[in-house]
Amino acid sequence: MKELSLKELMELYVDTLSKCGTYLLSEDDTVVEYNIFEEFDIGIISFFHIDNLQRLNDAGLISIDLCIEVQS
Repeated sequence: MKELSLKELMELYVDTLSKCGTYLLSEDDTVVEYNIFEEFDIGIISFFHIDNLQRLNDAGLISIDLCIEVQS
Protein backbone atom coordinates (compact mmCIF):
# COMPACT_ATOMS: atom_id res chain seq x y z
CA MET A 1 0.00 0.00 0.00
CA LYS A 2 1.45 3.35 -1.00
CA GLU A 3 1.70 6.28 1.37
CA LEU A 4 -0.71 9.10 0.63
CA SER A 5 0.76 12.32 -0.68
CA LEU A 6 0.24 15.41 1.46
CA LYS A 7 -2.28 16.67 -1.08
CA GLU A 8 -4.27 13.41 -0.94
CA LEU A 9 -4.08 13.34 2.86
CA MET A 10 -5.28 16.94 3.14
CA GLU A 11 -8.19 16.25 0.76
CA LEU A 12 -9.27 13.24 2.84
CA TYR A 13 -8.86 15.22 6.07
CA VAL A 14 -11.10 18.00 4.73
CA ASP A 15 -13.58 15.45 3.36
CA THR A 16 -13.81 13.86 6.82
CA LEU A 17 -14.48 17.25 8.40
CA SER A 18 -17.24 17.90 5.88
CA LYS A 19 -19.11 14.70 6.81
CA CYS A 20 -20.39 16.29 10.03
CA GLY A 21 -21.36 19.77 8.90
CA THR A 22 -24.46 21.73 9.81
CA TYR A 23 -25.94 20.79 6.42
CA LEU A 24 -26.86 17.47 8.06
CA LEU A 25 -29.55 19.26 10.06
CA SER A 26 -31.69 19.44 6.93
CA GLU A 27 -31.04 15.84 5.80
CA ASP A 28 -33.16 12.79 6.53
CA ASP A 29 -32.15 10.27 9.19
CA THR A 30 -30.66 7.83 6.67
CA VAL A 31 -28.24 10.42 5.29
CA VAL A 32 -27.31 11.61 8.80
CA GLU A 33 -26.67 8.08 10.05
CA TYR A 34 -24.62 7.13 6.98
CA ASN A 35 -22.45 10.24 7.17
CA ILE A 36 -21.80 10.01 10.89
CA PHE A 37 -21.55 6.27 11.46
CA GLU A 38 -19.93 5.23 8.18
CA GLU A 39 -18.12 8.07 6.44
CA PHE A 40 -17.10 10.21 9.42
CA ASP A 41 -16.33 7.29 11.71
CA ILE A 42 -14.00 5.66 9.18
CA GLY A 43 -12.40 8.99 8.25
CA ILE A 44 -11.76 10.14 11.78
CA ILE A 45 -9.98 6.90 12.65
CA SER A 46 -7.86 7.08 9.50
CA PHE A 47 -7.31 10.73 8.69
CA PHE A 48 -7.38 12.18 12.21
CA HIS A 49 -4.82 9.66 13.44
CA ILE A 50 -1.99 11.44 15.26
CA ASP A 51 0.58 10.36 12.64
CA ASN A 52 -1.47 11.92 9.84
CA LEU A 53 -2.18 15.04 11.86
CA GLN A 54 1.54 15.39 12.56
CA ARG A 55 2.36 15.10 8.84
CA LEU A 56 -0.18 17.81 8.01
CA ASN A 57 1.13 20.00 10.83
CA ASP A 58 4.76 19.52 9.77
CA ALA A 59 3.79 20.63 6.26
CA GLY A 60 2.13 23.75 7.68
CA LEU A 61 -1.31 22.69 6.47
CA ILE A 62 -2.96 22.54 9.90
CA SER A 63 -2.18 23.95 13.33
CA ILE A 64 -0.65 21.90 16.13
CA ASP A 65 -3.40 23.37 18.35
CA LEU A 66 -5.94 21.52 16.21
CA CYS A 67 -3.96 18.30 16.56
CA ILE A 68 -4.03 18.60 20.35
CA GLU A 69 -7.79 19.32 20.41
CA VAL A 70 -8.60 16.32 18.23
CA GLN A 71 -6.50 13.96 20.35
CA SER A 72 -7.93 15.10 23.71
